[in-house]
Amino acid sequence: MVTISNIEHSKAVIDAVKNVVGAKIAGQDNLGRKIKVLNDTGFKWTETVSPTPNNLELGKSTTSKDAFLQFKEAIGKKLKEKGRAHDTTAIGSEVKDVKNGLMRIQDPELFAATEGNLTKIAKVELGGKAMLNETAIKFDPETATPAQLTAEAEKKAEQGAKNFLAFIEKNKDALGETYATKRNAVITMMEASGYKR
Repeated sequence: MVTISNIEHSKAVIDAVKNVVGAKIAGQDNLGRKIKVLNDTGFKWTETVSPTPNNLELGKSTTSKDAFLQFKEAIGKKLKEKGRAHDTTAIGSEVKDVKNGLMRIQDPELFAATEGNLTKIAKVELGGKAMLNETAIKFDPETATPAQLTAEAEKKAEQGAKNFLAFIEKNKDALGETYATKRNAVITMMEASGYKR
């Protein structure tokens, strides 16, 4: 678990956060530059993640409750100042956009693999190295070993058989007299292949 201090953010960080939100609202071309200014303050993407016990334990969040509240309040104030909705949903959307913008800069490979989706991240180590969940790792046939190619083919074949069985069962009436024969043939094939139903 990461140790968190209760030190709140500096004026430079808060001003940079407000500038990012303001630029996004205004549709300014310099939004990327505003994100870079925020990045240059040392503000990490993990500081934009709610400090729940689970997020803290997994290293996805490295902020205190007070600092996170200060961050969200800065966003809410900027939204209100610009005459925009500033409820929990609107603030949450901006928090996510700031997180994604920072992740793109600080860890472009992680962002490419997860598109900012925290559920695809298993854990973030102290040095900032993130470990992906198995479901987030994309299969690449160009770099796969023969065993990985075989496993991927088996996985797709099993899914195809399950889909075919579901199709047959869904179209029972349309298949009429041939339904039972087709269903039994698919089940026999699945059992012989060791596929689960």
